[in-house]
Amino acid sequence: MSEAQLGCAVRPAEHADLDALCTCVEAGFAARITPARRAGIGVAIADGRSLAAVDGAELVGAIVAHRAELTVPGPVAVPALLLSDAVVAPTHRRRGHLRSLMASAIAGAHERGEAIAVLGASEGGIYSRFGWGPATATASYVLDRATVDVGYFTGTPGRVELLGPDDAGEAFPAVFETARLSRAGEIDRRATAWPELVDSVEDGLSAAMRFRAAFVAGTQIDGYAIYEVRAPVGDRREVVLEECCALTDDAYTALFAYLCSIDLTHALRTGPRPVDEPFRHVLRDPRALRTVEVCDGAWLRLVDARAALGARLYSAKGRVVVELEDALCPWNEGRWAIESDASGAAEISPSSAAPDLVLGAAALASAYLGGTRVSSLRRAGRVEEREAGSADRLDAMLYCDPVPFCTAL
Repeated sequence: MSEAQLGCAVRPAEHADLDALCTCVEAGFAARITPARRAGIGVAIADGRSLAAVDGAELVGAIVAHRAELTVPGPVAVPALLLSDAVVAPTHRRRGHLRSLMASAIAGAHERGEAIAVLGASEGGIYSRFGWGPATATASYVLDRATVDVGYFTGTPGRVELLGPDDAGEAFPAVFETARLSRAGEIDRRATAWPELVDSVEDGLSAAMRFRAAFVAGTQIDGYAIYEVRAPVGDRREVVLEECCALTDDAYTALFAYLCSIDLTHALRTGPRPVDEPFRHVLRDPRALRTVEVCDGAWLRLVDARAALGARLYSAKGRVVVELEDALCPWNEGRWAIESDASGAAEISPSSAAPDLVLGAAALASAYLGGTRVSSLRRAGRVEEREAGSADRLDAMLYCDPVPFCTAL
């Protein structure tokens, strides 16, 4: 069914759309937009990459997007398109509006030379049909203070200090900016997001209080932890970690040890964290760090597969010919030889040779950062291996340590 038959058109979002767009986002996600988030949407509209789907004069869907920077294995920072909201009004679903929005967003990124797009998926079953794949993973953890013994923590040459929101808002972005450039999967964070992250509105004695702990080595802040103290059940108060970012091992271990030592609390509960969380190995009993959820993190879409594959570095020398299937981005389709040298750089070139692997755009996007093994996708039937051992060979080339992780979604 065409857009004309549906009565829908896609155009760039404008500042005049802000109220209608925010209403559409609130209805689509059933969540109120905070003033800080509204301001962020306004900035994204001004960036010129956001789109509106309109039915006559009515805004019925939108993609809120802006330019971002993604760290890929190397580590190397590359331009990317970040989709912070992709939504269709509940009254206009199942009419192809999201497909139209997505096709327009990807085409626009391709025209601008943005080889990769990034989003955080509210539902896992929506985006793979558009060539997106989950490329990072997250885990959430719980530590019961009664059983925690940080026996392998011997102290650090530094101290933990609590900062006010203004001081934290001034100091923490520089720490995050340095840290995100060192780990594949991380994206930069817009300035409009920081005020809401470092502060929270307190409303009465029962409200959660937000705190900002900094690890200071000499006169330099090498890490921070943003956390709240909440009482989800009666008087059993928990430390809930919103975000922890560290530039050194000392900062990392000291901040986690501090979070485990806060009086009048019974547990430490984390938000999304890396699946390879090292703090487990600081504990005398590693089982004390209980994993309560593992979930997908950042989803990627390789807008220009050749450029994206050439932008990252590789962990092993090798050559693999892949046949890529990509109906939404026909310029990606075909056979590509990925040939990496001892330095980690790779040449990506069209090939007429028989393919070693055949895969779709979503599978390649999942494997791109090294967070999902090609051999796992092969066993799941998502990759066809034409030459035995080629999936393992590509795995070795794509390998990434530490595992990819994205904080700022």
